Amino acid sequence: MIGHPEGVDIVASNKLLTGMDMSLIAVEDREQILKKYLQMLSEDYDYMIIDCMPSLGMLTVNAVTAADSILIPVQPQYYAADGLTELLRVIKSVRQRYNPDLQIEGILFTMDSSRYNNSKRNKQAIQNAYGSNIHIFETTIPRAEALAEIASEGMSIYEYDGSGRGAEAYSKLVQEVMAHA
Repeated sequence: MIGHPEGVDIVASNKLLTGMDMSLIAVEDREQILKKYLQMLSEDYDYMIIDCMPSLGMLTVNAVTAADSILIPVQPQYYAADGLTELLRVIKSVRQRYNPDLQIEGILFTMDSSRYNNSKRNKQAIQNAYGSNIHIFETTIPRAEALAEIASEGMSIYEYDGSGRGAEAYSKLVQEVMAHA
């Protein structure tokens, strides 16, 4: 666990996690492993955020099973929208079997290049398909170089480029999430 100066603790994954899906195949209650471990830490934290890779494997099922709510980041691209349909099926299945109280906070557009027609079309298609049932955040996270650079720098967007477009977008998102809650 890494304590960050901004008051956030981070448990980072590494390449050893890539084989975890296969390792969980024969484990009893494999869908609930992460939930059990996070429950041990729940007294120490107000919020725990689980960031998942864009995969619908056992690690994602574990994260969805452990979560109280989900914010779904989606790039406004055709194939990402297609993956959204599959993710929503997984969420429905997890709700039925393991986590009936699971809530969807909404869909967040990320890596958004809103000046391109393709991005606008895909955002509209997602809005049309899901907007009546799932909240779609007004805030979008732009495609910004600073956001791409922060992972290798090991710092938050606020520390790296606090007045940039990325930091501004994430601040607006926090306000929108809090207002929507």
